[in-house]
Amino acid sequence: MTMRPRVIPALLLADGALVKTVRFADPAYVGDPSNAIRIFNDKEVDELALLDIQASRRGTPPDTTLIERLCGECFMPVAYGGGITSVAQMRDIFRCGVEKVILNTAAVESPTLVREASERFGSQAVVGAIDARRRPSADGWEAFLRNGTRGTGLEPAALAEQLCAAGVGEILLTAIDREGTMAGFDLDLMRSVTTRVGVPVIAHGGAGDVDDLRRAVTEGGASACAAGSMVVYFGRRRGVLINFPSPAELDRAFGTVATSHPVPSIQPAEAPAAVACASHAEDATGRRECVRCLYGTHNVPVISFDERGVCNYCQTLDQLEREYPRGDEGWRILERLAERIRREMRGKPYDIAVGVSGGCDSSYMLVLAKQLGLRPLAVHFDNTWNSKIAVENIQCMLRKLDIDLYTYVVDNDEYDDIYRAMLASGTPDVESPTDLGLASVLNMACEKHGIRYIFEGHSYRTEGICPLGWLYMDGRYIAQVHRRFGRQPMRTFPNMPLHRFLWWTIGRRLMKIRPLYHLDYRKEETKAMLARDFGWQWYGGHHLENRFTAFFHTYFWPRRWGIDGRLLGHCALVWSGQMERATALAEIERPPAYDPALIEHVRQRLGYTPAEWEGVMTLPKRTYLDYPSYKRIFEWLRPVFWALYRAQRVPKSFYLKYCHPYKGKPFTGHQPVWGQPVPKIEPPC
Repeated sequence: MTMRPRVIPALLLADGALVKTVRFADPAYVGDPSNAIRIFNDKEVDELALLDIQASRRGTPPDTTLIERLCGECFMPVAYGGGITSVAQMRDIFRCGVEKVILNTAAVESPTLVREASERFGSQAVVGAIDARRRPSADGWEAFLRNGTRGTGLEPAALAEQLCAAGVGEILLTAIDREGTMAGFDLDLMRSVTTRVGVPVIAHGGAGDVDDLRRAVTEGGASACAAGSMVVYFGRRRGVLINFPSPAELDRAFGTVATSHPVPSIQPAEAPAAVACASHAEDATGRRECVRCLYGTHNVPVISFDERGVCNYCQTLDQLEREYPRGDEGWRILERLAERIRREMRGKPYDIAVGVSGGCDSSYMLVLAKQLGLRPLAVHFDNTWNSKIAVENIQCMLRKLDIDLYTYVVDNDEYDDIYRAMLASGTPDVESPTDLGLASVLNMACEKHGIRYIFEGHSYRTEGICPLGWLYMDGRYIAQVHRRFGRQPMRTFPNMPLHRFLWWTIGRRLMKIRPLYHLDYRKEETKAMLARDFGWQWYGGHHLENRFTAFFHTYFWPRRWGIDGRLLGHCALVWSGQMERATALAEIERPPAYDPALIEHVRQRLGYTPAEWEGVMTLPKRTYLDYPSYKRIFEWLRPVFWALYRAQRVPKSFYLKYCHPYKGKPFTGHQPVWGQPVPKIEPPC
């Protein structure tokens, strides 16, 4: 069995953030290194290289606190480079969990350092880094130091021979002219070095696809490849999407059989024993359930029933069913709409924008858009908590459908601060910044590319209607909560103040279209089709493709508020005849399964001690009514929003939930149907 060459993600760090450069210039923020590492863990990459691009240039020492934190996330060997000037620093870095150090500037400025390091730690632990740029005369190359800012006058091959003589075990060879361009490696540069040294040479700078990796090995003589832009960008518009070739893709490229070691998975804890759910009829305590769905006075804060015992939510679903024809008529409506969009958007690069998360509904929106003959632009809001499955699903759908990606990445420290503020507010709306952020980014993408139409993947037949009081969001609410509880400025979060909302809705006349309202949409059949035709993967539950969203739905809502988010989909499926009521009740009786490792990851990433975490989870309960918001303004403008709903500028759900007064009691949570809250997570010993 032959082993394929190593493929190593090279992550560039600047002030603790994950960045990407082009030819060593203009670093662009692309996300949170910690979450990127978790995605690469799940993808079982061979090794990881962490390169601090500012340390040597600034003359600052390695940040061992950051290195130790990142190494603690890694399931693979890690190499680190940046700011290393002494053996003592190397010792501290190895104690952080690093297996190799990468030396560039210090290796040339302190010639004895490499020899001392290789004698002390072994040559296999020392990598010599050579950053090379073509000379202006095109007569060979020159090696550079300090992140490409200082020339050495040395040929890369000559420097490589010096480093090998001093005792390095590998050479990391970077073509500065190709770095970040995704235009392929400089094979001539590669051969000039690989033919002169006897140690493995790692190709870096220019990887755009797996064929570039193969050519670096077969034509350039490299022993391994490091990839930067290739694993953080997707498509011609360089949308940020942390990704990595699958083992099968690499095996096909190199003609080998991979020998990877699976990463052990952590199974969700056993759920506590369930108690029987009460009948849907009114019981001795006065509890009452809808005769058609699963909503009742015990699990919905605001609910009413007609004389038949049918709740107001089922009545709204009945109204939607009458309002939006389906079947052949529904498809004809969509075809006429598509024809109108194509005609209006003629001469522009895209017809519509589609928000993508890696989920089932948004993935199907891309398929449907193509079936209707439209040119969609996929839009992704990266809150830096993406899971491996999310990025793989986005990647496989866009690649097979040949769709461009627009990504907006929020600063990870800032977004974590927003999450901490939302948790400190004591409300159930902790995840609302993500929903509002995606809506805002969709509008931003439309404005940038001249798009007027947005396809939304909501289906009332599979997702139902979120009960009034469970979740609220608006731009002023989030800003005011953050102003009170946040610790750092809100600079990169794409919030939606009222004036921007009205500008996009009225001034730009952006239209929100929900095509699934006109289709006999069946989620299980759709999931099977996506998996069969596109290699799409199911992630275990609605909204669970994002790490924080999974925490929110499986742990925060159930434990803190007794809210079972599964009710939304299950009620809709029962109402639309896609699930038996008894089956839905039996599933709801079982508490949501959660992953203790995920909960611990959320706690640690947000910087809570175990005691602080328990304090946050037991704060006095509050609602959006306790904070300033736009709710009263929405109510005053109800006639305006009615007209906007009829013009498809805002969804009907917005009009119903935001433009009418909240007439229920302040929401303090439900008693879980399974009889006890989700148990707290005990910190590890």
